[in-house]
Amino acid sequence: MISFFRKIRQKLLAQNRVTRYLAYAVGEILLVVIGILIALQVNNWNEERKNNKIREVFRSSLKKDLQADTSYLKATIQKLQLESEQLTQFKSLINEIGTDKNALIGLINTKMVPFITPFSGFNNNTYRSFANSGRLELISLDLQEDLFKLNSFQVIVERDSEKYIDLYFSNIEAFKLPIPVDIQLLQNGPVTDAIWKATNIETIGVRLNSWGTSKKNYYRIILPYLNQAQERTTQILKKYFSEESQN
Repeated sequence: MISFFRKIRQKLLAQNRVTRYLAYAVGEILLVVIGILIALQVNNWNEERKNNKIREVFRSSLKKDLQADTSYLKATIQKLQLESEQLTQFKSLINEIGTDKNALIGLINTKMVPFITPFSGFNNNTYRSFANSGRLELISLDLQEDLFKLNSFQVIVERDSEKYIDLYFSNIEAFKLPIPVDIQLLQNGPVTDAIWKATNIETIGVRLNSWGTSKKNYYRIILPYLNQAQERTTQILKKYFSEESQN
C-alpha cells in the first residue's frame, strides 16, 4: 500500500501537480499513523487478555486459600474452646481438693492434660506472592485494601500465637523439673511415687498455677484473634467471591 502511494507521488511530481502530491503525502502519513494505532490497540488487547488470565488465576487461588482458612480456623477454634473448657473443669477440681496432697497428685496424674493445640498459620502464599511481584494492581483497590488489612492482622496473630505457645511450653518444661509429669505420657510407678513424695505441696501448687495460667492465657489471647480472623476472611469471601460479585 505504501509503495502504491509512493508511485503516485512520483508520478504527480513528474507532472508538476504539487497540490495532489501533498494530499497523497498526507494520506500516506495518515495510513502509517493508523497502522501504528491499530498495532498498539492489538497489543493492548493482547496485554489485557494476558492480565485477565493472570487475574483469574490469582482470584481462583486466593479464593481457595481463604476457603481453606475458614475451614481450618473453624476446626481450630472448636478444639481450643474444648481445651479451654477442660482446663476450667480441671481448675474446679483442684479447688475442691484444697490442700490434700495425695488427692492433688492423683488428679494431676489422671486429669491433667499437658497437650495444647498450636496455631499453624494462615494460607496466605497466594497474596504474598502477588504482593511481592507487584501484581496486586490487577485487582480492585477495595480488594487490595481489604487483603492488606487481613494480611496485617494475620501477621499479628501468628506473632502472638508463637509467643504464647513458646511461653506455655517453657512453663510445662519447668513444671516437669521437680514433678514427674511427662509431656507425652503421664506415667506412674515406684520412681515417680518417690519423686512425688519428696515434693512438697507448695512446689506443686506454684508449678501447677504457672502452667495453668500460661495455658489459660494462650486460650484467652488466641481464641478472640482466631474468631476475628475467621470473621474477616468470611467477609472478604462474601464481598468479593460470591456468585453475585463481579469485582
